[in-house]
Amino acid sequence: QTLFPQVLLAPLIRRDQPILLPDNRHEYVAAIDPATRGNAWTLVVCDRLGRKKRVCLATQWQGTPINPLSPRAVLTEVKEVLTPYGLSWAYTDQWAADALKDIAAEVGLDLSVEDWTEKGTVDAFLSLATAMADRTIEIPDDPIFLKDLRLTKKFATHRGVSIRLARTPDGRHCDYAPALARAVFRWIQDEQVLLLKEGEKGYWDQWAVAQEAREVQQLIAQENDPWWAKDPRRITATTSMSR
Repeated sequence: QTLFPQVLLAPLIRRDQPILLPDNRHEYVAAIDPATRGNAWTLVVCDRLGRKKRVCLATQWQGTPINPLSPRAVLTEVKEVLTPYGLSWAYTDQWAADALKDIAAEVGLDLSVEDWTEKGTVDAFLSLATAMADRTIEIPDDPIFLKDLRLTKKFATHRGVSIRLARTPDGRHCDYAPALARAVFRWIQDEQVLLLKEGEKGYWDQWAVAQEAREVQQLIAQENDPWWAKDPRRITATTSMSR
């Protein structure tokens, strides 16, 4: 099933400004998802003020097997894009990490390599989905960006949950999705708070946020259920069998 369906994304979309200019009151972070021969090389820049996180800029470069991208040229452009936001570094994955770090250093950019395990990948994407359900993330009205999120799938396996990125005919591989998840994962981790007990200050505010997240997740589940799972006769029969 899709991890980020339209019902989850719609309230988060910023309709007016595709790119947000730098603001020195905000904290910034960036992540790339590199590729050279078909998959898009993506860059996502996010900011944070309090718990509100926004995708300020999302851009991509795409080569082909015949005309692959030049890592030096792309990293030079990445450096130029990040400089106005006060950034001289970005997160990246382990793909060609050693070579890319050396090239990046030569153009004045530092790459922080995130060597994600399968569990780390799942944790990052599920954390992103939870933050979206909490409506603490704002995303641009970019059709390719939104398509990448909608095509990110969550599957149950014998080992637990697995994340799969759909490949599209244009050679892309949901390339904005991992860059976004990588960019905001540390922020989301930092914002984890201890659950309050009933009667403590802020308990009902926290409860309301959690309840809204649960309702969104229920809508997601309903949207992804097959038609026969929504048949009232089947629901009744299943309920009777479980008693």
